[in-house]
Amino acid sequence: MKKLNFVAVIFLLSSCIKEIPLDETILNPKLVVNSIICPDSLIRVQVSKTVAITDSGNRIIENANVMLYKEGAFVSTLANIGNGIYVYGTYPEKGKLYEIKVNAPGFFSVSANEIIPEKTNIISCSFKGPIATINPTWGDEMGVVNILFKDNALIKNYYELIFYWEKNSKFEYIPTNNISLDIPVLKNEGDIEYEPTSIFFSDELFNGMEFSLNINIYMPFGLDTNQIMAAPGKLFVNLRSTSYNYYKYRKLWTRHRYNQNQGIEYYQDIFRGEPINMFTNVVNGNGIFAGYSQDVKEAPFILISK
Repeated sequence: MKKLNFVAVIFLLSSCIKEIPLDETILNPKLVVNSIICPDSLIRVQVSKTVAITDSGNRIIENANVMLYKEGAFVSTLANIGNGIYVYGTYPEKGKLYEIKVNAPGFFSVSANEIIPEKTNIISCSFKGPIATINPTWGDEMGVVNILFKDNALIKNYYELIFYWEKNSKFEYIPTNNISLDIPVLKNEGDIEYEPTSIFFSDELFNGMEFSLNINIYMPFGLDTNQIMAAPGKLFVNLRSTSYNYYKYRKLWTRHRYNQNQGIEYYQDIFRGEPINMFTNVVNGNGIFAGYSQDVKEAPFILISK
């Protein structure tokens, strides 16, 4: 029966085919520049190129010239360390206007600029677990992380939250499938259904306020409750203050990733979701040049076992 259904689908699709003239100008390759900068890391820029979907060749650009400017003044040409990565050996500063200009043989020159926002400090954070609450839908045991911070009322702010678990000197990123995303700021963003890989949001619901956020985290760290109670380890909260460019790129990248991973049983290649036009602030090219600052704090573990 499935085979007959599949044949019927193919027949219907073939009867609805419409020829669309190919715009050959979109096949001209462009430079793709990707760089996320923060005050805690060296400036790294990856340079590649756009390719046709049928092109299996190398996308990396090894002979680019990447120039860095700060507040309009030339700073340095970045060093090529291979694999399309170009590096400047000094940390960038918050609140300064940075610009990168990139050129390579056979491509139009591209440029992008960004300002790293000021850091938002975590006032306090704590982690109650391993069993502080129960998921009402599935009955899962969950811990609860509380984060308190003060939003700057003078500007529009954008945030990203990431969690790490430290056990025996090993750090493990806690993926969002171990986190309950049913929180007001994410509901307001409209991103929960797209399965984001981090928690990112604007200050629309709490502009200028002290904001207390409770997030439920599942406890499947390979340990049972007794083991966690005996040696709980440490949870770290990473609060990033991101630029608008970073925020906008994350939103559209999340939706694009979700859309392209969707399929209908046997027909995934036929019904794969439409691609989304990605946000870019790279003039004449593609990619992203975005920034963030961050505050990282350990959340004291308050042991609770209901």
